[in-house]
Amino acid sequence: MWDASKLAFYDFNLTSNVRNSFFSAATYYPVWAGIIPDEVLSSQSNAFGYFAAVNLVMNKYNGTVPTTFVDWTGQQWDAPNTWPPHQYIILEALNTLPSNLTTNSLPTPGAGQSAYDLIPSGQLNLTESQLLGQPLRGAQASQNVTATGPGSDINTLNGTVVNGGNSSSGEGWATTLGREVANRYFTSVLCSWHATGGSIPGLLPRLPNNELNLTNSVNNTGNMYEKLYTVQAGFGWTNGVLLWVAANYGQLLVAPCFERSRVALEVVARGHSDNCTGIRGSLDPFHMDVTGDWVTFI
Repeated sequence: MWDASKLAFYDFNLTSNVRNSFFSAATYYPVWAGIIPDEVLSSQSNAFGYFAAVNLVMNKYNGTVPTTFVDWTGQQWDAPNTWPPHQYIILEALNTLPSNLTTNSLPTPGAGQSAYDLIPSGQLNLTESQLLGQPLRGAQASQNVTATGPGSDINTLNGTVVNGGNSSSGEGWATTLGREVANRYFTSVLCSWHATGGSIPGLLPRLPNNELNLTNSVNNTGNMYEKLYTVQAGFGWTNGVLLWVAANYGQLLVAPCFERSRVALEVVARGHSDNCTGIRGSLDPFHMDVTGDWVTFI
């Protein structure tokens, strides 16, 4: 059901006959299907507000858009898990918007605020401090990045985000978000595939077993429900969305920033591209379980 004040769709519980208040990736399905509410069509500000949670993820986290921001259930469909079809739905929903709603540049938070400041009031049904923090690696492995304020936007760069591709002059906000999501998904698949044993002969060597042990990838026959079927290098919709992204955003994709470490598989700053500059600290790469169904953004 559509909430005009929060600029989001929410599920309706047929058992209790009540609309729930949990924000999820399902909010983008109607626009993907061409059902665009009048409030979204009324202004660029509202159109961006509908996608403001996508912008928050790009700035606050290392990976792609989660199914929900609920992180205490342990279920596949809640944080920190994200799913490839949802990234496709979000990208196509962005492409569905009329061009007159997407020409402005991407909004920026107010002074001393994070990307959460751009979320319509009540849309997530979570305060900024209730959102899952981005975990750190190495000596700070037991800590999370600052939960609130501009310090929580760990991936914000000039005109883009870490692993979000490179900005171009005159880029509208929807094009910016699309570029960032496409690059982030591409990076998530490639880095996680490599972190779990993937290799390209003569170009990208397989990680040694002592590093693959960090992702429990040596002699592993799958995790959770993957035990029910033969493990393969890439699940159907993981590969499918990757090929679709490559076909539709290939000219905007930038080589991912990731590097192996003897201590941990870490995202590192290389400095040769806007896509890589400014990564703060030693951060978990977003992991996609390429033998199964989901992507995780911690």
